[in-house]
Amino acid sequence: MDELARLRHFVHQLVTTLTSTKSLQAQYFVQMRRLDKEPWSDLLSTNAQFWTVKVGLGIRPGKPLPAPPTLKDTLSPKVRTPSELVYKIDKDPHIHIFLPNHEIPSPINVYLGCGGCEVFLVAKPNEFLPKAKKIFANELHPAYAGLGFCLPLLGLKDFTSASVETIRVWFDLFDVFIAEVQDEPGVLIASREPIAQPLAGLQHILDG
Repeated sequence: MDELARLRHFVHQLVTTLTSTKSLQAQYFVQMRRLDKEPWSDLLSTNAQFWTVKVGLGIRPGKPLPAPPTLKDTLSPKVRTPSELVYKIDKDPHIHIFLPNHEIPSPINVYLGCGGCEVFLVAKPNEFLPKAKKIFANELHPAYAGLGFCLPLLGLKDFTSASVETIRVWFDLFDVFIAEVQDEPGVLIASREPIAQPLAGLQHILDG
């Protein structure tokens, strides 16, 4: 098993462990701009029969929200799209009717390695995206109302530079955050509560 395969297996097992022991649900997201080249560009169509996919807007904390379209944008024949679009990927709730006993591919096992995977483990999935929009994009221009959701795109520097109150607000939104790290190979794992025991229990996967 190569390094990427071990990392995918580790993250997949960590998500499985935490969702089962802490009564959390996983929310999977992938940044669209990370998928415009092979081998990533064809994977959505390959797995479309298993998933339901929604498109939303990624918000980077501390950065300006996207500006509204200008008159020039409106009149231009070229469609203007925000640069930080995100796919939300869920298992098709009816897939087992058509493909009973078929293993459904996890977004982690498909996309981890592209550089744009995010997983949020949340206690109240129905409240997660509305609360995320209120926290990170409450003043977003109405021109973007057609997008399905708004989601924070978080990195290590966001956590290390945020105030204690900001961190508290974030961990009121989600319990565990897992994402690919851009400046170094690997993943960022941030948890509201200590998860040293499950991490230690899965270390053997990374060790190979």
